[in-house]
Amino acid sequence: MKALILHPRDGSVNVEEINPPIPGPNELLIPWVPWRSTPSTGCTDFAGTVLGKGGEVNDERVKIGARIAGFSQGGVFGRLGMPCPFGRAAGPGEPVNCLIYGSSTSLGLYVAQLVKLVERTSGQRIRLIGAASASKHELLRQKPYNYDVLVDYRDESWPDKVRAATDGKGVDFAMDCISEGITVERVESTFGPSGGRFAVIRALQGGKYDPRKMRVKPAYGAVWEGVGVEIGYNENSRAREFAAEFYRFLGSGAARGEIMLEPNPIRIMPGGLDKIVPDGFALLGSLRVSDRGASNRTEEYMRPIRMEKLVYSLIE
Repeated sequence: MKALILHPRDGSVNVEEINPPIPGPNELLIPWVPWRSTPSTGCTDFAGTVLGKGGEVNDERVKIGARIAGFSQGGVFGRLGMPCPFGRAAGPGEPVNCLIYGSSTSLGLYVAQLVKLVERTSGQRIRLIGAASASKHELLRQKPYNYDVLVDYRDESWPDKVRAATDGKGVDFAMDCISEGITVERVESTFGPSGGRFAVIRALQGGKYDPRKMRVKPAYGAVWEGVGVEIGYNENSRAREFAAEFYRFLGSGAARGEIMLEPNPIRIMPGGLDKIVPDGFALLGSLRVSDRGASNRTEEYMRPIRMEKLVYSLIE
């Protein structure tokens, strides 16, 4: 079978022929293609059909032929400490301010929906503030995002405008969906004297920021913690329990035709596996969003990525 193979030693990616993998006792076999519109997802978003499963998989939802999806890196609950929508309602309290920098990124679109979900289920009033290109503001004010305040990230004074929107109190929660150098410092500057909770999507090495300059320290973690086993990140059984409950909640309305989160806009890319590297990776550019530029390709599907996911199909 064909597979897209990453070689960590030199960072190369190639389509290669491999033997079909055999799932372990607690594993599923799912042929999938990465949905990657942001490098930070690290190919962890997937959608596919279950072809095989291990003998110890007893989840009744996971049957051969079932269509499933999973994994989206984020930090609304674990990193920011917001009340879980499937947990006990916190009840109304003083309104709080939540900033999402990079609101029009694929991750940012989901974070906004999760914050609004928290507001609905907990009763906690949340003023949702976003930083994105001004051209995206009209869409971000609409459902399902419903931003209360939006600022243009190109405006050098945007942190001042965020603080003004909070009546000078500063934000209580912030998530930087870019997390590259100065963006982390500028997001951190929007907190008030009492501080708050701050989540980023890149570690120090990748983001190249200095937490020593910050009063509110950014919290970083990876979605792989939710697997609950050692795969380059510390084993975390509590994260595994949370991840299982979270995805169970997201799929709880599927049988009734209800969804908890609206899917992001997508761009169907042609060519399948063979075109991911020459086309998809060309659009993504380097690992840094700030370095991503326009492609010199003229095909319509090679236009710059804007507020959407790139999707490749295994079968053309």
